Amino acid sequence: MADSWGLPERLSGWGRASHTRARIARPKSSEEVAERLDDPSVATVAGRGLGRAYGDAAGNAGGGVLDLTGLDTVLDFDTTTGRVRAGAGVALRGLLAAALREGWFCPVVPGTASVTLGGAFAADVHGKNHHEVGTLSSHVTGAHLVAPAWRGWVSPEQEPEYFWAAAGGMGLTGLLTVIEMQLVRVSTDAIVVKQVPTSGLDSLLSQLDDPAADFPYSVAWVDLLVRPHAPLRGVLMEGRHAEPSDVRDGGVYGLEARAGFDVPDSAPDGLLNSWTGQLFNELWYRVAAAKSGERVESIESYFFPLDRLRNWNRLYGSRGFQQYQFVIPLGAEEALAAVVRKLRASPVPTFLAVLKKMGPAGPGPLSFPLEGWTLAVDLPCQGRALCDLLDACDRDVLRAGGRVYLAKDARLPTEVFNEMYPRLDEWKRVRDRLDPEGRLSTDLGRRLGLSG
Repeated sequence: MADSWGLPERLSGWGRASHTRARIARPKSSEEVAERLDDPSVATVAGRGLGRAYGDAAGNAGGGVLDLTGLDTVLDFDTTTGRVRAGAGVALRGLLAAALREGWFCPVVPGTASVTLGGAFAADVHGKNHHEVGTLSSHVTGAHLVAPAWRGWVSPEQEPEYFWAAAGGMGLTGLLTVIEMQLVRVSTDAIVVKQVPTSGLDSLLSQLDDPAADFPYSVAWVDLLVRPHAPLRGVLMEGRHAEPSDVRDGGVYGLEARAGFDVPDSAPDGLLNSWTGQLFNELWYRVAAAKSGERVESIESYFFPLDRLRNWNRLYGSRGFQQYQFVIPLGAEEALAAVVRKLRASPVPTFLAVLKKMGPAGPGPLSFPLEGWTLAVDLPCQGRALCDLLDACDRDVLRAGGRVYLAKDARLPTEVFNEMYPRLDEWKRVRDRLDPEGRLSTDLGRRLGLSG
């Protein structure tokens, strides 16, 4: 058994700012996952999928990491009902490709298709339609959970406490090996996108709060590099699944509709800076304004635009970046405006900013969403300046009753996290039943007091 763990390997989050070394094992079945979890040759164990958590959620310094991407088999797909059961290591991209061929689509997709189903459930991901359909866990009908003290099938009806603690629990109550979910029927593999340029935060929030009829998806790109005293500008992008009558003959849509570009690992530091960011935003806004109105796009272009730029995280250079995503409740819009003002005034440039409306919170104690507004921003690592900026943003978010998304986090202080997640003790009681000796651990878990 000891030989199943390799020599320590270097791992990092997608932001390339959180690095760790751990021994890796690559199980191919639920039984092998259970064996590795019981193996005393490593002190603690963490699960890892495709490595798209931005911070330290999938690292385990000095311990063992189970690479679960080998659990990559679609076990059953009822093409009549849309019910699918698959290994937790199946990539969302692969599932979508199979589903679209049969006229089905995943009810919730995050901003990348390069995530595993298990990782998506552990983070309880949300999409551009959260205000309509909730998080992924709302559509998962069951999962196989392997925990140190318990193994079995969990669902909203069967062991519901275990199920909801795992949804958003970041793999710290147990490792998921099989996911079953209900897909949604679609008529084509294309998206009708309605694009509208906006000016001013209040106007943008008003439009997000009043989506166009029959457009369940909505997201806004926001330019936070525009001059601090100039009106905030953005582009609202609403979407709906196209009907056959919307799609022109010979159109190429679906996934991988256009070839991508691979950013080399040798991308120089400083490639992204305030000047290049402002230039890109200016060009993007002008193009978006010129293309305002409705048009048909590929699923790739609307849902996963950055996936076409493979390894885009390398653009930030060797120091990496942090993505800061928070949610502010409805009625606390002034707190959102305060964070936006801080970001615009900071010497740390915000290269990407995406704003969405969220629907009601789900049952998971550590699930991120709240009914309100979520803003995600990409910020280059710039030492103390970035730390001070995010600490100040934390205070605004916390005072408003909001919270930070753990799947993106790499630096949230423990005491702030404890206040942001009021159901934390409830989650810990379930964790203690599933893992009484603290066998499961990650760098994020230790930093936030979620694991040993």
